[in-house]
Order: sequence, then C-alpha cells, then structure tokens
Amino acid sequence: MHLAFSVIKHFDFGGGIEHYTRELAMRLARRGHQIEVFSMSHYGPPVRERDGVRITQVPCLPGVATEKLSASFSAAAACALRRHKPDLVHFHSVA
Repeated sequence: MHLAFSVIKHFDFGGGIEHYTRELAMRLARRGHQIEVFSMSHYGPPVRERDGVRITQVPCLPGVATEKLSASFSAAAACALRRHKPDLVHFHSVA
C-alpha cells in the first residue's frame, strides 16, 4: 500500500508530531508499505530518504496562521499531480 503523511516540519527533528510520524512511517516501511512523508522546506537541510521512507519537501507561506495550511495544500497538490498517487493520505496536526 502507498501511504503519505502530511505535513511535518522536518523528518529528523521536531516535536511530538514529528516523532510520531517518523516512528509510524519507519514501522510501516519495514512491513513493506511504500511510505512518503511531506515536510516543510525551510526547517532544515533536505532529506530525501530515511530507512525506506521517502521524504518530499514542500513550500509553504511563512506565518503562524498560514504555514501548516499552505504546506498541506502544497503536499496535496504534489500528490494530485503525480501519476502514481498514494492510496491514503494522512493529514495530521493541520491547524
């Protein structure tokens, strides 16, 4: 199954939602699922893959009220434009 998680600050560091997403994504990848995590592009150095998890950085508008919403929109647009779309997109912690 192809699963996508949207949207976190960065895959390698961050708070509770980043830790949750990282752990769940890596565990599902070990079980053979194709996992993609969308992260915001301005929170650290680019990471493309980690432990079988594909990480895609997306742009977002700066600001408390617009950051998560615009990053989620960018991730959804990226999914919609692809030929091989995820079977499930998990939007977690969208303000």
